[in-house]
Amino acid sequence: MKKILVIEDDENIRESLVELLEMKSYEIFSADNGTAGLQMALDQKPDMILCDIMMPGLTGYEVIEAIRNNPSFTKTPFVFLSAKAMESDIQKGLQLGANNYLTKPFRASELFGLVDKHLNNNGNGGSGIGKAVDQLLTMVAEWEAWLNRRVATI
Repeated sequence: MKKILVIEDDENIRESLVELLEMKSYEIFSADNGTAGLQMALDQKPDMILCDIMMPGLTGYEVIEAIRNNPSFTKTPFVFLSAKAMESDIQKGLQLGANNYLTKPFRASELFGLVDKHLNNNGNGGSGIGKAVDQLLTMVAEWEAWLNRRVATI
């Protein structure tokens, strides 16, 4: 089972990411700040890291610098998940060694596509029944996000 580390200080986003990725049968570890996330990466040796940028402790930029300077993680896919959507922010993340940069808010299908691309070495989301399950999970996640937004306005 592939392991993914989620480093995100916003509890709601972190828990949503964990739930979404667990539906796809990944083993998920999560941390609520950069310092804890870096330690968890060293301890758990994840197959992929999803990381926010602006966090207490170490920032996402500091986390990736430490990760990329460790020979054990030079090939580990690292994706920034951030509300910082300016081109200069994206370029900085990629220059530091991120494989991708996903701006918040994002769709579950975008997240699944990146995870599939980096962990399964394909971007097509599978085929046959697997693809249908992926599409269904994406639809359910998007519906759930929509419902949560609606409930929050009541």
